[in-house]
Amino acid sequence: MYKVSIKRVTFRKVGDRSKTLEGAVAVAKKKSNDKLPVDKMIKKFTYEGNKKLENQYEGTKQAIVHVAREKMRKFMGTADVGLGQEEREMLVLIIAGSMMQSFSLGYGLGKVEGIVDRDIYL
Repeated sequence: MYKVSIKRVTFRKVGDRSKTLEGAVAVAKKKSNDKLPVDKMIKKFTYEGNKKLENQYEGTKQAIVHVAREKMRKFMGTADVGLGQEEREMLVLIIAGSMMQSFSLGYGLGKVEGIVDRDIYL
């Protein structure tokens, strides 16, 4: 049996590896809307969404794995491919991992859009 884990979504600038995200929200509130460090806020809230998915939103995580299993079954039927138990579990983990990353990034973007009061486009 495989354990579902989430890879963290990371954003990095070249040369920006040593800076921490502590206080990014406080800094953002002090600056005007045009000069917000939006990239740092997205990174911080995406990480927060990732942590909440592991702790607070356990039901959401289980639902994502369930949907991933359904997608795996649909793929096997559509592609007319027979997969062994190990390959099926690996496919479920790949699908679920990408869905969890999308959840975390969406959580982070939604929080930032609420703070800066404007749309964020990637």
